[in-house]
Amino acid sequence: DRQNIKVKKQYESAADKKVFLRDLILMGFMRNIVTRMVMEQKGFTYIKDAPYRAGTSQYNSQVAKAIEDVAISKNIDTTAERHANSVYGTAGLQTISTGFGQAVNRLISEQNMDNLFAQLRSILKNEGPTWIIDVVTKNVFPNDYYKDVYEPKFLQKRADDLKFYNVDCLPEYRDRYGYMYKRLEHCETIEDFDPKLAKALRRQVETNIAKLRKWRSQMEHNPKFQKLLEKWDDFINDRYDDADEFFKPSIEQQFAQQQMYQNGGRSF
Repeated sequence: DRQNIKVKKQYESAADKKVFLRDLILMGFMRNIVTRMVMEQKGFTYIKDAPYRAGTSQYNSQVAKAIEDVAISKNIDTTAERHANSVYGTAGLQTISTGFGQAVNRLISEQNMDNLFAQLRSILKNEGPTWIIDVVTKNVFPNDYYKDVYEPKFLQKRADDLKFYNVDCLPEYRDRYGYMYKRLEHCETIEDFDPKLAKALRRQVETNIAKLRKWRSQMEHNPKFQKLLEKWDDFINDRYDDADEFFKPSIEQQFAQQQMYQNGGRSF
């Protein structure tokens, strides 16, 4: 890392390399002593040889084993990468909830109507969420996103986890960590699993729908947006002869030309 590179350069440029190494070791020793003293003053416990004792996995780590024992006794999810693999994490609802918010912000931030037209076309090729087309071209919003997207994803995750617990995992793993999966057996909805999570996801949907409604209302008064709708209608109904020419960016260019003529005192 940068610190190692810096120390190496200092060592190479040192006139007396033995003195440099002696001072470096002494500084490190003193730093560890001071760190330990401060930790103990703050009520923390210094663990000697912590990197070695912590190991690289749950199987050779005294520290990790102790932490896991506490978590298990309190029925708290544990094990390596547990959050990512849980209902809350990237394997569960996190990816789609984050993706929904990002898609909304990306849409309402787009100022270039040629880029937006290209985005709508890409969605028809399964390269994006179809609700964007509905919002832009039909003024229709994904109000049931929670029910239509989040709930099915939860049920899929529940089924995958229960299959792993009942069929795929080793008996010793099931005995130690099975409580994390077993509670899903009686959960048919996100609300059953975690009412606070359900409330947060519903609120997220409501907030993003409000953003979309506000944006769509404002765009009704944007002449470039109206040109986008006209071009989309022509596209959907095949009202064009030369595809290469039709799909070239044209909306922004047209309005730039209009502005140029207006600035010159002439009307377009």
